[in-house]
Amino acid sequence: MLGNIADRQFSRRQLLKIAVLGAGAAALPPWVEKARAEGVLDADLAGGADTFEGPLVDVGSDWLEVEVDGAPRMLTVSSQCTFWKGGRSTLAEFASGDDVLVQTIGSQLGRAWSNLARVQGVFLGRSGDAYVVRCSSCARLDPVDAEVTVSEATLLEDGATGLAVSSMPVLPAGTVLDSIGLAVDGGVRATLLAYLKPSAQGKTSPPSGPDSIEPFAAVGPEGGTTCTYSYNGYASWFNCSTGAGKCAKCSTSRNDQCAWPHVDYVNGSYHPCNVGGSCKAQVQAPCGHAVYVSEPCQNRKITTYVADCGPNQNNLCSRWCACPSGNYNRRAPVVDLTKPTFARFWDPATRGCFPCTAQVVVPC
Repeated sequence: MLGNIADRQFSRRQLLKIAVLGAGAAALPPWVEKARAEGVLDADLAGGADTFEGPLVDVGSDWLEVEVDGAPRMLTVSSQCTFWKGGRSTLAEFASGDDVLVQTIGSQLGRAWSNLARVQGVFLGRSGDAYVVRCSSCARLDPVDAEVTVSEATLLEDGATGLAVSSMPVLPAGTVLDSIGLAVDGGVRATLLAYLKPSAQGKTSPPSGPDSIEPFAAVGPEGGTTCTYSYNGYASWFNCSTGAGKCAKCSTSRNDQCAWPHVDYVNGSYHPCNVGGSCKAQVQAPCGHAVYVSEPCQNRKITTYVADCGPNQNNLCSRWCACPSGNYNRRAPVVDLTKPTFARFWDPATRGCFPCTAQVVVPC
């Protein structure tokens, strides 16, 4: 850690940083302070934990500086911190300009991931050693057709069973590939790769609908009845850069955002998007609407807000996801979390999903 300032030698640039930010700067985003004042902040955030993403501005031997909402934020580093850059890494391998996801408590860095990306889409064919994917989740990758490269270290999974496999089978066109790894030009170098063949992409007919509906009659002048719709399935994560998403509201400085499969009002106008009609047929929710995500593996629940339309359930109804213990096996993605939001539950470099219950409260 930075330790006692008097015991260290600092360049003029570093002294200016400390003068502006403070040696233990712990500035929190405005939305966190607002939620804390309103008493609606989730327990982990109220305890000072935070996850956010941004470009790496500068890095030293025991500190790094990340741009958050256009301003630098300095974080101190201890020997207990862990780093990922295509695998277990060190701070020395991080470089200015890297896209960095961090997990902090106050100004103390707990974990950091560099250039972590996800490519999910339909397999088109091979290009040398790479799999070419028509990407549906490549907010930060260009072109739309992305390449997924694999190595002997890549962990492979059959998405229909959730089980690890030792080698990649022959993949017919139309197979869904889901890869997590290090972002490289034109695609990703996969550390995790799951596949779901067309024969396993079963749809639900009729759609399965909610697992429960709980009505609540409001009192007072407003009146009316609301219903809590609960959907059991799994949560995944996706790339969403600031200003992107169906609602144009994604923010990498926030860790409370999600994508919902059925979004109606976008920026005040009716512009529906429904990518779950043949699977769960989830109810509509407008941009900014609250979605409550409960995770049974660790018995945790957080509040998220709709910033995009997704995940596309229509070819993932039979995709399998379970807790690391093997409990709570669930099929079908019912909510997509932004990368910083997912990191509040699990390491997004080592897990692509977790079983969950997603709930929304809307007029019946």
